[in-house]
Amino acid sequence: MSELIPEIELREKRITKLLDQLTEDQLLLVQQCAALTKTIVAMLHQVARHSKLPAGLGAWSGKPFLTLRLADWGSEETLTHRISACVDILVADVAAKHSSSANVLPPALDLAKRLVLAALGGSGSITAKVLKPHPVPVMDPVDVTQIKKFSGGELLTVSVLLYCCLAQVRAANRNSGLPGGVGTLLLDNPMGKSNYVPFIDLQRTVAATHGVQLIYTTGVEDLDAVGRFPLILRLRNNAHDARSGHRLVQLTERYGDAVSAGVTDARSDGIRAARLYRFPLAESDNDQPDDSAEADDRDGEDGA
Repeated sequence: MSELIPEIELREKRITKLLDQLTEDQLLLVQQCAALTKTIVAMLHQVARHSKLPAGLGAWSGKPFLTLRLADWGSEETLTHRISACVDILVADVAAKHSSSANVLPPALDLAKRLVLAALGGSGSITAKVLKPHPVPVMDPVDVTQIKKFSGGELLTVSVLLYCCLAQVRAANRNSGLPGGVGTLLLDNPMGKSNYVPFIDLQRTVAATHGVQLIYTTGVEDLDAVGRFPLILRLRNNAHDARSGHRLVQLTERYGDAVSAGVTDARSDGIRAARLYRFPLAESDNDQPDDSAEADDRDGEDGA
C-alpha cells in the first residue's frame, strides 16, 4: 500500500492542476459572456434612441416610437454572478446530453437571449412598447406582445418603422469609411395588406428621416395609394429570352411627380451646368521668323 502513495499524490497534483485550469477557463468564458451582454444591452438602448420620430407627425413629433425599460444588474459582482450561474446551467445541459458535438449548444441568438435575461434578473426584466399607428397620431403605446393583434396596415407600418430604427443603428455602428447609405427596403406587395394613405405617408416620412429608401412592389391599381409616390415604374414580364427560355422584366412606363419635375427642368433650364477650361496659349506666330517676308525681299532684290 505504501508504494501506491507516491502515485496517488502525483495523480492528485494532476487533477488539482486540471481543476485550476477549468476554473480559469470558466472565469474567462464568464468574462467574455458578460462583455457580450453589455454590448447587447447598449445596442438595445441605442435602438430606442434612434426611434425618435420626426416633426410634422402631430402628437408623435419628437417622441420615441419604441420605448424600452431594462432592469439594472447593479454592480459588476452581481453581473458576474448571474452570468456564471447561467454558464453553469448551460454546461450542465451539455453534460446531460452526453455529447461532445457543438450542436448541443443553443444557437447564437438563443444564447444571447439567455445571457441578457440572466444578467437583467430573469423573465419580466425587459419591457418594450411601441406606438400603435392611428389615422391621426395619438400617444397610444402598447406592449410588443400585442403587435400580433394589429391589423395588416398597422402591422406593416410598425414593421417598417422598426426596420428604419434598426437600419439607423447599423449605419451608426458601421465603419464611416464604408460607402453606402442607411439602406433600402424592398416591400413585396404591401398594398395587398395596407393601402391606407395616412399609413403610407407615415411610413415614407419616417423612412426619409432615417435615410432609408422604400421600394414598394404591387399590382394593386389603387390610384390614391400609388399616386403618393414621386416615381412610379410600370413593369411587364411578358418578354422571353429565346436562348435561355427565361422570362424578362421590362420597363414599360415611367411616371410620377419626379419624372414630371425632371422633364420640366430639362425643358426650361436647358444647360444646367458648365465648366470653363483654360489652356496655355501656343507660341505666337509673330515670335517666329517670317519666312514669307524674307522670300519677298529676295525676290525684290533679284528684280532690281
